[in-house]
Amino acid sequence: MEFKLRKPIGYSHIGRKDQQEDAVWPLFEDVTADNRCIVLCDGVGGSEHGEVASQNSSRIIGEHLSKAIAAKGVVEESDVQIAVEKAYAFLESIDKDGSEDRCTMATTLTCVCLHGNGVLAAHMGDSRIYHVRPNVGILYRSADHSLVQALLQAGELTPEEAKTFPRKNVITKAIQPHSAHLSAEVQNITDVKSGDYLFLCCDGVLENLTDERLTEVLSMTCSDAEKLKLIEAESIDKTRDNYTAYLIPIEKVEGEVTEDYVDQTEYVEITHVEKSIASENPESATVPLRPRHSTPAKREGKKNAFWLCFIAALIIITIIVFVIKSLG
Repeated sequence: MEFKLRKPIGYSHIGRKDQQEDAVWPLFEDVTADNRCIVLCDGVGGSEHGEVASQNSSRIIGEHLSKAIAAKGVVEESDVQIAVEKAYAFLESIDKDGSEDRCTMATTLTCVCLHGNGVLAAHMGDSRIYHVRPNVGILYRSADHSLVQALLQAGELTPEEAKTFPRKNVITKAIQPHSAHLSAEVQNITDVKSGDYLFLCCDGVLENLTDERLTEVLSMTCSDAEKLKLIEAESIDKTRDNYTAYLIPIEKVEGEVTEDYVDQTEYVEITHVEKSIASENPESATVPLRPRHSTPAKREGKKNAFWLCFIAALIIITIIVFVIKSLG
């Protein structure tokens, strides 16, 4: 696939925290429409030097994956895991050896790479990746690696109970030096069309932004900057945590499959496309109806059936006429 992007845009605020532990790569002031790899990391709250972990991990992973795309046109899961290992190695190299002086640093990871085979999405922790199609809905939403998500999946919590769960900030996967080296969860998305959006955010954004509101805003007929402002407004003066987001607008996808429009349209209910997300997300919601158009093959089949019926009727009429004449 070949992608043409509008310029990715984003925001980052400290919220009510003492320091900013979120990090992005590339920086908002450096990103261009030519960037094919975007990374957002959130230093784990409660750990020392979370900002060190997030800043360095986002840079190392972003640079490695960008080089992979430039070299071979595609990026694979193995490239992601190598990049994550490089982040682990760097953080361990700068961490102090003495047990009393050793700091505890960790970070979540979200990353998207637009490459020859689609959009690769990789994540660790509770920062999130969305793939949104305006006026259709959320086609992909990464499943959080968190205690509350695990309890939801096990049926120990209801979606309503999860909103006020006291340990909702506990995550089950992160990049943390001097601990088990965990792998990122990777998904490659191939159903990508012109006009779609990719949205990366930390958990601070999700304190007030709902999936429904995100879909509503991205479906509006206004500029990308205006949409981002409306999303940002959901957190301003409301969010306790740092809150950072990256919006990636897909202008055009070369070679995408478009269906022919026909007058008679059959409507079907569409839910989340990715099976893994639908099964892991108990809050999966049905998105608006959209038309499912007949394909040329279907129309050809209908045409053939019509002619078969016509010929059969003609033969029957001929036989009847012949019988009547014979009797006369």
